[in-house]
Amino acid sequence: MNIIGKINTQKDLIVSELFQWAETFENELDEDGEKTSDSYNFVYNLADKLENNTCKIEDYKNIKFNIDQINYNEVVIKL
Repeated sequence: MNIIGKINTQKDLIVSELFQWAETFENELDEDGEKTSDSYNFVYNLADKLENNTCKIEDYKNIKFNIDQINYNEVVIKL
């Protein structure tokens, strides 16, 4: 099964985990020490696109990257 199929098979879990992952970026600061919401918005939008079936190929690549980051210390999502 390709990565898109694997992601869609576990869509509910991945959407939930991506929304939680986005929250980790909520108080992120940029290189000037200013609050930024770029990372939060990016991950949140990926979760929203997946939830609403509006992902493009590039979105799936970004979702896979974020799954790898979520799984960095502990496997949460097994593809």
